[in-house]
Amino acid sequence: MRVRRRKPIALHRGPAPTPGGPTERWSMDVVHDTLADGYPFRMLPLVDNWSRQSPVLEAGFQMSGETVSPALDRALGNGLRPRSLKT
Repeated sequence: MRVRRRKPIALHRGPAPTPGGPTERWSMDVVHDTLADGYPFRMLPLVDNWSRQSPVLEAGFQMSGETVSPALDRALGNGLRPRSLKT
């Protein structure tokens, strides 16, 4: 009989540093839901962690890298450039 090794315990990294001003750190994630007629619906919100404003809110029935990349380019084209981007 084989004895399986245990996984190492994950270390607590501590609280995430809070951003000190606008456009310091942005977060993005794909959110999905279903419409009343059963079609899946996806959104890509890009949120500034300091001001909680969303410079980009991309919506569609499909979400791929081909839709994410132009959305990020539009946000960066407006003159806004974050120091870090959290996914």
